[in-house]
Amino acid sequence: MRQRRQHRVGHAECVLAAQSRGALDVIDQLVVLHPAILLHCHIYGHYSYHSRCQSKTPRRAEGGAELSGAALDGGHDIVVVGGSAGGIEALIGIVRELPDDLAAAIFVAIHFPVTAISFLPRVLGRASPLVVGHPADGEPIRCGHIYVAPPNRHLLVGAGTVCLSAGARENGHRPAIDPLFRSAARHFGPRVIAVVLSGMLGDGAAGLRRVRLHGGLTVVQDPADALFSDLPTRAITVAEPDHVVPTTEIPGLLLRLVGVPARESTHERRTRVAEPNEEPIAEIGHFSGEPARAAEHGDRGCPVCGVPSP
Repeated sequence: MRQRRQHRVGHAECVLAAQSRGALDVIDQLVVLHPAILLHCHIYGHYSYHSRCQSKTPRRAEGGAELSGAALDGGHDIVVVGGSAGGIEALIGIVRELPDDLAAAIFVAIHFPVTAISFLPRVLGRASPLVVGHPADGEPIRCGHIYVAPPNRHLLVGAGTVCLSAGARENGHRPAIDPLFRSAARHFGPRVIAVVLSGMLGDGAAGLRRVRLHGGLTVVQDPADALFSDLPTRAITVAEPDHVVPTTEIPGLLLRLVGVPARESTHERRTRVAEPNEEPIAEIGHFSGEPARAAEHGDRGCPVCGVPSP
């Protein structure tokens, strides 16, 4: 058993390939699961080997213009992406086709177990010419960067900075997709492009609708193209997105939308979507009719965006 484990750890490429196909991590022992369960669950766990690899995640030279939640004269320069099972494979296909001079910052929330150490920055870094990594709390937002939510933290978009939060789980997850989408809509409004990829259940659907109601543009992976269609289907039902396309069409679509002036899309959106009549709700809470939950004990607020952070 000892020898078999060492053999598997030595093949890190297999781990990366598994994650790209939708696995959130790898198990640290052999288990037998019924085939029906395998169709409807994520396999969690991690090797201590992961922690040695995490610090070696390749990062390219820092650069790109800093962004703030102010002018609307530019294009759509905030792209938020959410997914779950099967979302990593779709995401790799997208970032592989994006240029290194992309005039936008990308934020990614993919569901991971609390105890896992994510290989996602490494996976995306090998596929994309953009700067990829887990951000620090309060880090400036820059074009040409992909900010990946670390395990057990919500990734939020502040007014010009990245915020990490240890606030309450949403839809059973931290990181969750809805908080990311809501925070982007709040601070950047019509400059946001929100993308929902493959996954199970419905995290991200309410957040996608929030982006749309704030004038942003919304994109959903075609459920027929997704490894798991639950999340895209739910997002289509709840948010009525602007675009429903297969993964292969998303990179080109993003490049076109990034270049569209935010004022133009805002004018078009306001002619057909009214602002929601809702009570103010905490950033880490629910916009789906459920009451917001208090942050976990011991959380302190991010000095930039005012939400609970580690």
